[in-house]
Amino acid sequence: MAYVASKGAVMGMTRVLAKEMGEDGITVNAVMPGMVATPGTRANSSEEMFDRVMQNQAIKRRVQPHHLAALIAFIASDDAEMITGQMILCDGGGYLH
Repeated sequence: MAYVASKGAVMGMTRVLAKEMGEDGITVNAVMPGMVATPGTRANSSEEMFDRVMQNQAIKRRVQPHHLAALIAFIASDDAEMITGQMILCDGGGYLH
């Protein structure tokens, strides 16, 4: 329950802060990663778990840290100056199922 509540809180905070800070030209977005193959995740999740998650994705490859880093770099760049109040998934299409 705490996990779900925290995700809802991030969504709400993202939207409210985007509205409050938009007048100053500040964007606020939340990046929502899927199961990212980091050393910490690999230490606590089996290969079978990674494979199971990947089978539910539209793109059948593991999400790597550089995928997430590229998205964050874009969202923080001037190219994304009109993107605000969004929850952006980086999960290979895993939440499409």
